Amino acid sequence: MYRKDIRISWDKGLKDLNLIKQKSTSPNAYIYHTWCKSPIVLISERDFVEKRVEFLEEKYAVIIGLSVPENYYPEVKKVIRCNNYINIQEIEEKTDYWLFTTYSQTDLKMPIPDSFLNFTLPMKFNSWYEDYLKFFNKKYKDIEKEMEKLMKQKEKERKKKEKEKEKEEKKKK
Repeated sequence: MYRKDIRISWDKGLKDLNLIKQKSTSPNAYIYHTWCKSPIVLISERDFVEKRVEFLEEKYAVIIGLSVPENYYPEVKKVIRCNNYINIQEIEEKTDYWLFTTYSQTDLKMPIPDSFLNFTLPMKFNSWYEDYLKFFNKKYKDIEKEMEKLMKQKEKERKKKEKEKEKEEKKKK
């Protein structure tokens, strides 16, 4: 989800994503700059600079993020710097699906009533997640097709070797 080359291909709201720093003392701690496109013409683009810590297990992950001080990374001209007070993403593999839960307290610095944001943001998050699922499912199908192709190729090679072995055995007789 945080690889720029992959995320930019499916996240329509993302303009740029950069790893600023990886904490050398912890391999799962990062500082990212995330630049988001404007959802509508009248609203300026937004960006976030946040430190993230990942706790990863085989079928479970928790990602915790919070904004760094504003002077940590230069501001982008005409882009409003938002503040993530806390952002927690929990990803868990269930029997036949993945459960993705997010908890967030963010100041988007928008002159829009909280009631409107509380109404619209869940829908935006759902559409963002649906875009992610489409991407994931397509990639999964592509990987599945490649695996099938490889398995067929291996089976073909195995049969060819088997025939060659039979021919050699017949020559020996």
